[in-house]
Amino acid sequence: MLNQGGQDEPAIWLAHLLSPECGSEEHVAFESWLAKDPRNVIEYAEVERLHYLAGNVVV
Repeated sequence: MLNQGGQDEPAIWLAHLLSPECGSEEHVAFESWLAKDPRNVIEYAEVERLHYLAGNVVV
């Protein structure tokens, strides 16, 4: 589904996976993307961590 490439790809995947329109085919494509390169797993985990931390910021 997503062939963006580059450093924004993990963030694009996160936004896409959080979308209500995201279906099982996209999840399969995401798993495939993760498996392509061990760095994808690390980079995606970092984006997830930042997303979590941003949601817990008290203003």
